[in-house]
Amino acid sequence: MGICVVITEIGVANCF
Repeated sequence: MGICVVITEIGVANCF
């Protein structure tokens, strides 16, 4: 319902 995944490798945060 609002999960954010942070990819430190690229430095981008994806929110679903």
